Amino acid sequence: MNHDIHSLGRWLHLGSGFAAVSLGLLVMLMPKFGRRSTWHKWAGRIYAGLIAASCLLGVPLAYYRDSNYLMILGTVTFLVVAQGWLDGRAARMALHRGDFKVAHRSLRWHLILMGASYIGAWSGFFATNPIFGVEQEWLLWFYAVGPTVLGAVIIARVAVRMKFPS
Repeated sequence: MNHDIHSLGRWLHLGSGFAAVSLGLLVMLMPKFGRRSTWHKWAGRIYAGLIAASCLLGVPLAYYRDSNYLMILGTVTFLVVAQGWLDGRAARMALHRGDFKVAHRSLRWHLILMGASYIGAWSGFFATNPIFGVEQEWLLWFYAVGPTVLGAVIIARVAVRMKFPS
């Protein structure tokens, strides 16, 4: 791969990933329903685009680095954010139709999948930028599994307790 193209791709990947995890935190804290929900929708769309761009740029970079783990993580995270975005759209359409059962199911899946995409971004970051080094194999598992376990507990708690509009 041409060094200039690789460098540009890496910087775009890093920039979109950093912007996505920064914006993702804000999106999670924004009101999701009511008059101020427009901010959540627009910021969420930007987040989805940024995380998708980071994943699409990261897969060839992982191939160049010869990292199957990162290629799989980037591909799965891209698919997860795409499905989460589709579930958000499905929920919005179901709410407009008055089909609250479908809307609640779609919103719950939207929350789970978008949260999982955020976890995927952090897992990729920790796996490529180890804080404690990777002298021992268990540390790589810590970087890969740690954010997933912690994030899954938080997402499950929120998904169970979330109150949906009726």
